[in-house]
Amino acid sequence: MLIKKITVILFLLAMSELSIAGPDQTTSYLMNESVSLLDFGLYRLEEYFDTIYQKDLYITRVNYDWDDNKIIIVVRNTDSGSFGSAREAKEWCRSIICEIKGKLGIDCSTGKPLTLKKNSPLQRFFSHKSYKSKNEPEGLKSEIEMMIKVTVSTYWGRNGRFLRCEVPLLGKKILCSE
Repeated sequence: MLIKKITVILFLLAMSELSIAGPDQTTSYLMNESVSLLDFGLYRLEEYFDTIYQKDLYITRVNYDWDDNKIIIVVRNTDSGSFGSAREAKEWCRSIICEIKGKLGIDCSTGKPLTLKKNSPLQRFFSHKSYKSKNEPEGLKSEIEMMIKVTVSTYWGRNGRFLRCEVPLLGKKILCSE
């Protein structure tokens, strides 16, 4: 009887080794990939604009374009009946672009930073919160500002014609296309 109990216990112990669970290959990969300041900065910037444009009809995205080395801030109005004319739609796009630029410390009329200080509202998204890295490049603020492009789009008219306006963050000429 004792031998049967020992045999059953040993068998159960041996089987328990086989049933140990752990992360699969996909989960292990995701756990071992580190997040860069670029990844986290894009995330923080998108979360920031999501709180500002948190309306049912707006979609906000912040993407990085590898080919052009640009950070693209996108705001899209998905309501096809918002504007009766292209002029109204362009004015709305321009106002959103100017609002975004202002929130990032850029004067919309000149396309230049509102302040010449080393720190800008924009830089806080792409840097450590509690300390400054010794490896941080000298011109980080201006380099980030030069990388950003703002794209705003909407629909207008009865047929839902599409309008897209875009401008570099450090630019003042807004290009719109239908």
